[in-house]
Amino acid sequence: MESAWRILMSEFVHFHDLDPSQADTWAGKRILSVDIDWAHDAILEDTLELIERAGVKACFFITHDTPLLDRLRNNPLFELGLHPNFDPLISGNSNVSASDIINNLARIAPEAKVLRSHAMTTSGRWLDLYRSAGITHLSNYLMFGDRNIHPFYQLNGLLEGPVYFADDGMLYQRATRSITFDINRDLKASDSGLQVYNFHPIHLFLNTESLDRYFAARTQGNDPLALQAMRCSGDGARTWLTNLLT
Repeated sequence: MESAWRILMSEFVHFHDLDPSQADTWAGKRILSVDIDWAHDAILEDTLELIERAGVKACFFITHDTPLLDRLRNNPLFELGLHPNFDPLISGNSNVSASDIINNLARIAPEAKVLRSHAMTTSGRWLDLYRSAGITHLSNYLMFGDRNIHPFYQLNGLLEGPVYFADDGMLYQRATRSITFDINRDLKASDSGLQVYNFHPIHLFLNTESLDRYFAARTQGNDPLALQAMRCSGDGARTWLTNLLT
């Protein structure tokens, strides 16, 4: 059991561990990441406890300030990333620039070196804005289920680690039947590519198995007790993460 745990520990790395020229830093490696998406502290804490018990490295992409940031910073297995939301800017409902959005978030976590934007919204014109905020790594592409993912450098030298699996992507796939991903076969597939996993506290808390459950729960986002009563008792995001970490 101890040997299996050590193997699991060695499989999970941080974004800053990646070097495209050194295959042993990414081939067959996994990165666990969490987009906190403005989650209620009780919901975020639930996610922290799940990952803390597993004792693996993880990256938390932040959207807002919370007292739990100190808990994240004090865990040497965790790193912080930025998760800026450009949706209001794109919809024309914002008076701030992309630079303002990035820099305002960077002030909350100035130590963050990796960025994944909300909804993976990005632009080649923003690459230098990311760098100017101290970012060195990105995870802004979803290559769902691709077993041959290779980290690569953007034009300005930022290192990209694409996402292999996302819980919300799995929910979308189930709703649209647009691609085929066998959760039992493919989630923990051992391959030569890099596998970046992306989870969200709300889906872990709900154990979301369908978009219908998530949409029904959205109005209860600030009521953890109500959300707990709506939790799926079967196979969903929470069991996917648990299976990944065992």
